Amino acid sequence: MKSFIFLLALLFSTTTLAKSNTQTDPDAQKPIDIQADRLLFSNQQGKSIYTGHVIITQGSLTLKGSKVFLLHPNQKIQTVEVFGHPAHFKKFLADEQKWLSGYAQHITYDAKSKTLHLIGNAFVQQGKTNQISGAELFYNLKQQTLEAHSTPTDKERVHVIIQPEQNTPSKKEKTTKTEKNTRITSPEGLKQPKGVQ
Repeated sequence: MKSFIFLLALLFSTTTLAKSNTQTDPDAQKPIDIQADRLLFSNQQGKSIYTGHVIITQGSLTLKGSKVFLLHPNQKIQTVEVFGHPAHFKKFLADEQKWLSGYAQHITYDAKSKTLHLIGNAFVQQGKTNQISGAELFYNLKQQTLEAHSTPTDKERVHVIIQPEQNTPSKKEKTTKTEKNTRITSPEGLKQPKGVQ
């Protein structure tokens, strides 16, 4: 579960639209592309509201929703809120060679507290294996903690599926097994020369 939370931290570290460590996230230095039907921007208030088929991409990261609200006083991202029916995200995790994807009716990322809140029919999947779902999922990326629960209006139970890791034998183990099962024969074939036992 700890690595699952770390992967979510990598996903949402790029949504802060701030500089990030390119060694841990190759998408961090890629341009951010935002498409929407409408934009309402106020530099004075430090907020932007994108509405209508909003798609945000940065490298392999994609966020989709019907409305995205960015709070950015002094041009520093403080909060990212994505609304949808549901809102979706996906990101390719280079270290894991897997996609991390998910959805919720409302996704909020708080850059200051490093928290991620997925509300309403929340679901997150790593690759095609590990997944978690519930009415609300709350991640504290600093403390690497996860809280999942139902709400007074949504009684959906928390559901977690964690697949065991597949153990594949290393090259050395394969060689050792092969050597143990191999019979050594003489160069002339199966016949041993006379006098050799």
